[in-house]
Amino acid sequence: MGVIFVFGNEDVEGDSLALKVAKKLKKFKFYHSSRPESLLQIAEKDITILDVARGIDKVQLVKVENIKNQPKASLHDFDLGYFLRLIKELDKSKKFKIIAVPMEGNVDEIAKEVELCIRRA
Repeated sequence: MGVIFVFGNEDVEGDSLALKVAKKLKKFKFYHSSRPESLLQIAEKDITILDVARGIDKVQLVKVENIKNQPKASLHDFDLGYFLRLIKELDKSKKFKIIAVPMEGNVDEIAKEVELCIRRA
């Protein structure tokens, strides 16, 4: 299974659901990060990422290649998708599994779906 990262900010509405879901899934060890660049320091080759995604209404497995590029005006605009593509370019042996959750919804129901995704990953 490798390592499981969860991204998000508990203080920002719409960016905290992945963190709430991770807290429900006590069977797994999650590493919380609010900085995507932290992935550059991981030696692990198989990395699962849990994060919220705008525009979805159910849990989805997402490929790095399918993450849309966002326009960047400053260094603050470099997002998770950018860093995942960068890491894949630098280290082709790394494998990412991204579990995207909606920005809002029932935490218990979403946690069940995420658990199934983790077990399949």
